[in-house]
Amino acid sequence: MVEEEVKRREKKALFALFAVVAVLALLLGYTYYSYYEANQALKSQVATLINQLNALATEERSLREQISSLLSQITSLESIGSLKNSTILEGGKRISISGGGSAEFDYETPYVGYIKITFSASDDIVFWVGSNFTNSFYSRYPQSGASSAGSFIVPVLPGKTMVRIEHPAPVVGASVTFTIEYVY
Repeated sequence: MVEEEVKRREKKALFALFAVVAVLALLLGYTYYSYYEANQALKSQVATLINQLNALATEERSLREQISSLLSQITSLESIGSLKNSTILEGGKRISISGGGSAEFDYETPYVGYIKITFSASDDIVFWVGSNFTNSFYSRYPQSGASSAGSFIVPVLPGKTMVRIEHPAPVVGASVTFTIEYVY
């Protein structure tokens, strides 16, 4: 009977041990599952953050390119504002004008600046400079009379600049060579 009692107690103890092991296994499984789910959530957050980081890096590159472009534009505009740029509109152009005739040329001058005209002619001539801004000629060289050679500067506005060369002599023609430099 004592043996039976010992066996029964051993069975109960064994059963209790199995019950404890089963409960511990369940708790361990639940803990593992909880950590696994938390790990998966963190991996998902990490992937989202990496995507956001890549998007921000792309945006940063784009902004750096825009900044570079804007700095280049600022440099260009500073050059224009300080009249550091120039373009030759006509370089040693040679024309013939009949007696009492004229020749007119139009140039695009997109910025405020000035033109410098240097010329020589076989006879006396007159230069007029105008603009589509005023729709008229606003400068004459020489101020009075006519000249066969010279150099002068005239301010210009944005838009179209017109240059007219007149030969006031009624009979003989004139050969004119001129250079126009646009400074802006």
